[in-house]
Amino acid sequence: MSAIRCCPALLVAWLAVAASAQTPDNVLLVVADDVGIDRIGAYGIAASGPTPTIDQLAADGVRFDRAYATPVCSPTRAGLLTGRYGFRTRVGTNVVYPTAAWELDPDETTLADLLGPTHRTFAIGKWHVGALGVSGPMHPIDCGFEAFSGSLDTIGGEGGSASQYVSWPKTVATPAGFTQTLATVYATTDQVDDAIAAVTAAGDDPWFVLLAFHAAHKPFHAPPDQLTTLPVDESSPVPLQHRAMVEAMDRELARLLAAVPSDVLDRTWVVFLGDNGTPQAAVVDPLYQEKSKGTMFDRGARVPLVITGPGVVSPGRVVDRPVNSVDLFATALEVAGVPAPADMPDSVSLVPYLVSADPQSLRQTAYTELFSPNGPGPQATSDRAVTGTRYKLREKWDPSGTPVLVLYDLLVDPTETFGVSGMVVPPALVPVYAALLQELGKYAPSDVPPHGDPPDGVHGRTGGRGPAPGAGGPPPPPPPATGATGVLD
Repeated sequence: MSAIRCCPALLVAWLAVAASAQTPDNVLLVVADDVGIDRIGAYGIAASGPTPTIDQLAADGVRFDRAYATPVCSPTRAGLLTGRYGFRTRVGTNVVYPTAAWELDPDETTLADLLGPTHRTFAIGKWHVGALGVSGPMHPIDCGFEAFSGSLDTIGGEGGSASQYVSWPKTVATPAGFTQTLATVYATTDQVDDAIAAVTAAGDDPWFVLLAFHAAHKPFHAPPDQLTTLPVDESSPVPLQHRAMVEAMDRELARLLAAVPSDVLDRTWVVFLGDNGTPQAAVVDPLYQEKSKGTMFDRGARVPLVITGPGVVSPGRVVDRPVNSVDLFATALEVAGVPAPADMPDSVSLVPYLVSADPQSLRQTAYTELFSPNGPGPQATSDRAVTGTRYKLREKWDPSGTPVLVLYDLLVDPTETFGVSGMVVPPALVPVYAALLQELGKYAPSDVPPHGDPPDGVHGRTGGRGPAPGAGGPPPPPPPATGATGVLD
């Protein structure tokens, strides 16, 4: 009884989350494409914003200052859907829809699979984890969603012109089949139109909406005038166009939230995430232009993450502990009142950060990786890292396939210019290096176990995929004794 009296706010928050087991809350998971922390006003970096909608979500909820995804699109999305790292899903780089031979395995247990028995499930916008020659247009349905509306690939591929945001191939799929048309509504607007339609269709039923904007991925352009306050046109510099595209997304997100009935919004958790860092052409700070999207440097994998919803304690807080985008899998299940799989090796629920003003750290480090090609291997390239609150250890294969380890101090060297080779770590940093090496070793199993048995009636993957990326390469140095991670606190 005394503990309850000491923590009334925590009790109220706990009751709010626990109540979701009886009346499931909704989950709106918003993914921005190629939008790093330097583009969101709440992060306070020059040349960010204007993003008043996302900034207000941060004021009403919790902003995560050290959230990490992967440096490119598809592995982040695969991790969100499954709660599993790329070395388990075998998605370690982008899935090129028309030509890919490997896609996210539909037998993976996804958020849509687990939420489907209690929630309506809709995927809207950019998909980018399926392959035309494998599952084709039905891949989102095969992955558990009841409906999909959007593009199966990136608009315009890796090139294209600005007109492709108003002339793009749109797929609509349900279990009954699919249709494909040429959409002529501005993509960011079209995706919010479809999200509003999905929420309306759900009625009084709880729902899970994955809204994956194409913005602000290239082709860079000036969005419609009514969606930006910036002085931008088609001849403007790319960074200004990119900022305008982000503002357009922010404004359309505001339109979506305004369209949700207030009583429904009151029981909705809103998650905003960037899938990777800002692309080089759109980065303003020259110190980070070559250390952005597509690289394992901090600005390539560190992403904006904001969560708000019923039960948040002390809104407006900033969590400076490392978290990973795969953690949103367990988080979404918990806030929706749905049991997590018994075997969930990678995803850690962030709910303790939401319902307590002073929680214990949930992770020592955040892990991120890139490898290619996708699939069971062998892999030709591998680049991975573990990042704590201050130090980072990166392991990248050299051209011969030998792992090269470099230690960074992000506090004194945020641009990662002066890394220390693992061969010449100064004595004072040996405990840190050993602890990070131990952390990195957690993510290189010699084989990949199944996801675990899902609840009755829910499909899930049936087995592993063979050796993990790098498993056949030279062995890393031996890990230190258990308990060394204490130096990372």
